[in-house]
Amino acid sequence: MTRLTGFAHRLAAVAGTALVLQFFSEFYFMNEGPAAAAARGLVALPEMAELTAWYGLFAYVFLIVLDRCAVRSLAGLLLAGSIFGWAVEGLVIPMVYEAPPLSFLWPSVSWHALIDVIAGWFLLRLAMRRLAWPWLALLFAGLGVAWAFWASWTWGGTGEAAVVFTPAEFRTIVLVSATSWMIGTILADIGARTGFEASRWEVGAVGLAAISLFAITGVSFLPWSAALALVVVLTCGALFWARGAGPRHDLLAPLTTPPPPGAYVAMPLMPVAAGLTYPVVLDHDLAIPADAVILLLVPLGALGFVWALVQAVREGRST
Repeated sequence: MTRLTGFAHRLAAVAGTALVLQFFSEFYFMNEGPAAAAARGLVALPEMAELTAWYGLFAYVFLIVLDRCAVRSLAGLLLAGSIFGWAVEGLVIPMVYEAPPLSFLWPSVSWHALIDVIAGWFLLRLAMRRLAWPWLALLFAGLGVAWAFWASWTWGGTGEAAVVFTPAEFRTIVLVSATSWMIGTILADIGARTGFEASRWEVGAVGLAAISLFAITGVSFLPWSAALALVVVLTCGALFWARGAGPRHDLLAPLTTPPPPGAYVAMPLMPVAAGLTYPVVLDHDLAIPADAVILLLVPLGALGFVWALVQAVREGRST
């Protein structure tokens, strides 16, 4: 494989990973701003393209961490996912400094690492390779139903101003975002076939961009930005300490094998189920207790992060 071909595969991996992570970060999560943009349909394409470009940077950081730290365990994936989460919430927007130190966890670790990376980017793609079609179809349909219920959190259940999308708006959000997710999954699978080995130039350019943005965004939030920088350094240190260690079976190895074509055919069941369920949720005011879900996810993320750090140290010692 030539350098150009290898670079093209890496770009496919970055673009695909960006679209998948963006979907779970912004649209499955139903972040009001991006969701409202998606509700406008094709008119919002320039705005959506800009958002995707930023996620391209975040995805590049994430994939470089996986590559250079030779992540092969669940603990390593959670730590790399946390770095991705801090990039999303701290490189361009200062959300990570909204209520520190709690905002170091939510949503960076407790949503982005757990839901976007582990559940959406890894486990769901693994299921496409392991589950029989009927079970996979049931899984996608169930996730669509869950998406429709979770969308009710924007109605004001967390103390924020209510944002209630109409069924037509929600269907547009679902159509636009799920299409990008399906395209992203295909691209990520294409890029994964050859592995992701970033060049020194890529590492240097992406690293410089990330560090510069972190400094520019965080300078107004000292000393908390310095504290977050220390947490990031410790996380990277734990990943390098455990580099290449862990279970004999590489956790991410199955993703290098493409799923059967039928797995892609099952993916549209998620947006279809979501679009059919949301009007029922809206008509019967079946809003979920969003605060309770967040209160569950925050300690889960904290405990998972501490476990991953300890596990990384143990894995490093075993080598």
